[in-house]
Amino acid sequence: MPSRYTVFEATEPGYTVDTFNFTSNQHDLDVVTEEVTPDRGHIYPKTSKGRTPREKLIGPLGWSGNIESLMYTMGTPSLFYYAMGGNTTVVDTPTLGVQQHTVVPADTLKYFIMATGRDLREHQYVSCTVTDWSMDFAPGDPVTAKFDINARKELANASLNTTTATFPDYDSAERTFSGVEIDAQMGAAEGGSPSSVLTIESANISYTNNFEDSAYVLGDQHLSGQFVNAQECTGSLELSFLTISDYDDVIADTDKEIWYTATQGAGSAERGYIFKLPRISYDTTNLPTQDAERYVQSLDFTATPNVAGNNIEIVFTNDELEAEFIA
Repeated sequence: MPSRYTVFEATEPGYTVDTFNFTSNQHDLDVVTEEVTPDRGHIYPKTSKGRTPREKLIGPLGWSGNIESLMYTMGTPSLFYYAMGGNTTVVDTPTLGVQQHTVVPADTLKYFIMATGRDLREHQYVSCTVTDWSMDFAPGDPVTAKFDINARKELANASLNTTTATFPDYDSAERTFSGVEIDAQMGAAEGGSPSSVLTIESANISYTNNFEDSAYVLGDQHLSGQFVNAQECTGSLELSFLTISDYDDVIADTDKEIWYTATQGAGSAERGYIFKLPRISYDTTNLPTQDAERYVQSLDFTATPNVAGNNIEIVFTNDELEAEFIA
């Protein structure tokens, strides 16, 4: 089977630029699924002359879809940076040859180009934006992330295997994690170091930029710019109900902090990530009785900003320098 791949790289600001060129910092990703499709937006006006529409008119043209990826420690993390916009890298931390990248929400997002190989042709997209992302944690599944993508334009079909994709060795240092390898800790809101271990059966985090995908202007089929509104971060938990305190937190309207941590390896091969929600407010809870089955408490929450103004922080540990990570 010919190579299937997804390759992406950030570009300089310039939403209407149609140039397509990867550098040595491109991100090569072996995705679970990828689907970005066009909508031509044809207009079919109806008149009183007959039962059939008049001839089609050209309408707004757009591409949208999603990428689902295993949560590798290289490649996938850069998509979170594209989605959120802010990053600070500390080199040689926690040890020599390892870098920590802390991704937080920012006011502006990166544009990027993306190529997907689908056996017969390479599809090339320009002025791409990660509009939303979501993550699911479950004991019996690998940790995955799903990214919703909007692209301004797809270029004309390129020849087969135009881009050479070289995937990292995902079976060693850069491997992904399963749900049973995720540590979940909870503590007082903005405490900075939650320590209570939770009995979580499943969890979810969702992040949206509320991207304006209909902001078309006269005289142009394509979106004229990257328009994002106020972002939101929400999530849910399903807990094995072992203590009334989690239920009491909802009744008392007590905000909490929660971290999801994954780590493996040692020395220069240490890899991992921490999803930090410094302040979450419970919106709903549910504790149903179902025959004689165990009690499972469901919690829905909204992440609200900490004193630094961030409702979520993600720390990635890998061996990429900042220029490579944000490329």
